[in-house]
Amino acid sequence: MTNDKIPLTTLSLIDDSSILYFFFIISAMKAGKNRRTASKYLEHGQLPSGLAPKNRKWRNRANPFNEHWPEIEQWLKISPELEAKFIFEQLCEKYPETYQEGQVRTLQRHIKQWKAIEGPKTMC
Repeated sequence: MTNDKIPLTTLSLIDDSSILYFFFIISAMKAGKNRRTASKYLEHGQLPSGLAPKNRKWRNRANPFNEHWPEIEQWLKISPELEAKFIFEQLCEKYPETYQEGQVRTLQRHIKQWKAIEGPKTMC
């Protein structure tokens, strides 16, 4: 029969952080999460809600509507109720092969931001 006891010298090498790490990994496995994800949260000392991404100020590509934005802005000042989808369709008609269907969401965001900053003031 073998001796199943762990030597005291080995036990003295285990500190509280190792035990915490072990239980964190076990908890992650029970929750169905990857152990690396659990390790990341343990290293940062925060839960996922505490690691929310910061709002970034840069853009990956140039705004495709900059060239025609003065025209769009003029339409919005005249008729602020115009929807981005309608404006996008008008731009596609007026400037064929300039815009792609996937860019309508970009225009929606741009118009939403414009309305929040410079759009018509509404009284509640």
